[in-house]
Amino acid sequence: MAKIGPYLKNLSLRKTFMLYMLVFLILAAILSLLVVSLLHDIQLNIYYRNLQAYGQDGLSPYRYYSDGDYWLDRLCSFLTLAAVPVIFVGCTVMASFLFYHNKLKRPLTILAGASAKITENDLDFTIHYDCNDEMGQLCQSFESMRSSLEKNSRELWRIVEERRRLSAAFAHDLRTPLTVLRGYTDLLLRYLPEDKIPKPKLLSTIHTMD
Repeated sequence: MAKIGPYLKNLSLRKTFMLYMLVFLILAAILSLLVVSLLHDIQLNIYYRNLQAYGQDGLSPYRYYSDGDYWLDRLCSFLTLAAVPVIFVGCTVMASFLFYHNKLKRPLTILAGASAKITENDLDFTIHYDCNDEMGQLCQSFESMRSSLEKNSRELWRIVEERRRLSAAFAHDLRTPLTVLRGYTDLLLRYLPEDKIPKPKLLSTIHTMD
C-alpha cells in the first residue's frame, strides 16, 4: 500500500482516468447485480406467498395479488429496468468527479493563482506541485516560465538603473562646461553689440568657448 499511493499519484492522466472508470464500472456491475437480485427476490417472495395462499386451484397467483402486492411487483419490475443504467451513470459521474478532485483540482488552482500573480507583475513566488503526471509537467513548465520572467525583469531593472546612473553622471559632467559657456555667451551678447570688448579679449573668449 505504501508503494501504490505514489504510483497512483504519478500515474498519467489518461491511465488514471481509465483506472477510475474501470474500477467504478466494476463497482457498477456489482451493484447492479445486487440490486437486480434483491428486486427479483422481492418479486419471487410476493409470487410464492400468493402461490401458497391462492394457487391451489391451478390458476396463476398473479390474479390474487392485493393492490399493495401488485404495485410493489410493478415497482420492482420498473426498478429492475431503470436501476442498471442509473447505477452505471451514477458510477461514471462519481469516477469523473473523483478524477477531477484528485488529479486536476489542485494543479488547476495552483496555475490559476500563478496566472493571477503574473498578471499583477508579482513574480516573487514559486510554483510547486509534487506529481510527475502531465499536470506536474505543466506546473514545472509554468515555474520555468515564471523564473525566466523574473530573471528578465531583474535584468531589465538593472539596465534601467544603470542607464539612470549614467544619465545622472553625464548630466553632472555637462553642468559645469555648459554653465561656463552660458556665462561667456551672456558676456558676448551684452558687450559685443556696443564694441566694449577689445579684439584680443574677444578672440581669447571665442577660443575658450571653442
